Amino acid sequence: GAPPSPQNFGLYNGSSLSGTVFADNGAGGATANNGAKTGTEAGLAGITVNATQGATTLDSEPTASDGSFILWIPGATSGTVTLTPVLPAGYTATGGSAGTTGGTYTRPSVSYTAGSGLARTGISFGMVAPNTLGPNGAQTAQPGTVVFYAHTYKAATGGSVAFSIANTATPASPAWNQVLYQDSNCNAAVESGETQPAASITVTAGQTICLVVKQFVPAGAGQGAQNSVTLSAAFTYTNASPALAVSTLLATDVTTVGQAGDLSLSKLVSNVTQALPAATSVNANPGDTLQYTLTAVNNGTQPLSTLFVSDSTAAFTGFVSAACPGSLPTGITGCTVTTQPAVNAQGALKWTFTGSLASGGQLVVTYRVKVDQ
Repeated sequence: GAPPSPQNFGLYNGSSLSGTVFADNGAGGATANNGAKTGTEAGLAGITVNATQGATTLDSEPTASDGSFILWIPGATSGTVTLTPVLPAGYTATGGSAGTTGGTYTRPSVSYTAGSGLARTGISFGMVAPNTLGPNGAQTAQPGTVVFYAHTYKAATGGSVAFSIANTATPASPAWNQVLYQDSNCNAAVESGETQPAASITVTAGQTICLVVKQFVPAGAGQGAQNSVTLSAAFTYTNASPALAVSTLLATDVTTVGQAGDLSLSKLVSNVTQALPAATSVNANPGDTLQYTLTAVNNGTQPLSTLFVSDSTAAFTGFVSAACPGSLPTGITGCTVTTQPAVNAQGALKWTFTGSLASGGQLVVTYRVKVDQ
């Protein structure tokens, strides 16, 4: 009979490396930040894993939908090979395993000695998304009054967080006073029974803590006096070995003293992606688009001219766009976004108006950002 046709058995003169990249956040009763995938900790899709030797890339592949990957190393390779996942912006490497490579995991990479004809398995890389804190706030207030700033902190993994506030006043005297409260029902108000947060609060992945800064404006403060309060959230990762550095997030509230009849400014945020309504704070996931709405109102009896509105983007977000009012109120003849960051960057924004704002008139401007992946 005729000889059989040539057969292709898919032989490869080299070795393979397989494993998983996962969210080491403690989901489903797992131990957070320990470098072992247990419980319901999910694999992470689309994470590039590089195999390198010195400056040479031997292979580079993205993870599949379940976080798995496989790399191929040429058979002629000898010496030390290093595997490293590319961390998304803001992510932190927690731990991992060298699997059957015979090598070692040293955050965030696995290193081993190459050899051909081997299928090395069980390699793992754990990482966690960034925690978030926001938004920044800015208000104009009268001497002797009280204003409130609502903030939301969301944990992306297990650990403990310590909140604190500090202020810088210009001029330094008279003294300003501010108090931080834990907003237990997240309604952006300080109510009976709500107290200052504990020195350290234990959190798990996905947990939200709402806070309110209560700002007392001194009765003797002059027009233009300003107080900047920085809210700090210092996060400690539990179970990480070796220990990870404390991660600190900041939010800033700026209160400016004006006279009766001056322009007042308020700020709301909505989650466009999740279709959540505008509020003083909102929950968001990585990749969500947020829209901030700034409203300036002339509370006085006389028109106001030489008007501008300014703000800055929050940490762990990238700028998308800024917009002037869809229709200008009576007396305002023009609006221009005179300062804005580059797309996907962070920075200051400023809207400049021409004309004058009548008594009772209001200006509404918006801008959008995307939460970092």
